[in-house]
Amino acid sequence: GAKVMATTLSTGTCSLTSLTLQFQRIHDEGASALFNALPFCNLRTLNITSNKLTDVCCEDLSHALSSNVLLEQLIIESNDIGDEGAKLIAEGLCANAFLQALSVAHNKIDDDGMQALFEAMNYNHTLSSLATFQNISVDDRAEELVNERKKAGREFGSPFASLLRSHVALTCACVSCCSRLLFVLSSPGLLQASSGTIT
Repeated sequence: GAKVMATTLSTGTCSLTSLTLQFQRIHDEGASALFNALPFCNLRTLNITSNKLTDVCCEDLSHALSSNVLLEQLIIESNDIGDEGAKLIAEGLCANAFLQALSVAHNKIDDDGMQALFEAMNYNHTLSSLATFQNISVDDRAEELVNERKKAGREFGSPFASLLRSHVALTCACVSCCSRLLFVLSSPGLLQASSGTIT
């Protein structure tokens, strides 16, 4: 399972650059194993959507992000991550200089956790996509953040960033499709078949 994959990734000899483990029920233990392997591998994209993850695994994720791993895209949608997990992720983002796209959509993040993620953007200068829609939080801080960065001349790199950050106004099912589209469009490598990709 995820632990075996993590062990392989940790060897440093694995050429895998993209890993998708959706609906695999790897839980926190499996996710933590993968996160701990990130500093030693070549992964650029990790998708662990719908795996029953909670705040427990987020400390290991925070450490991995702080270590400035090569990961550029992280999708952890449709899990059970709450405020404490979001705060830990935010801590990692503050020190990270590689991640470009992060989706925490469809989790259980409330206002405190969402605020921590938004504040982390003041210190992170590489993240161009932060998908946060359909969490518990219902404030309008997302749209405010985009406007603040525009005024400061620090617009997000993705042309779809403003759309995804105004998550409170987007509640229809098509939002998930927009998120998927963003990740694909912002990563040309994902559009090409590669022997170093597992989906």
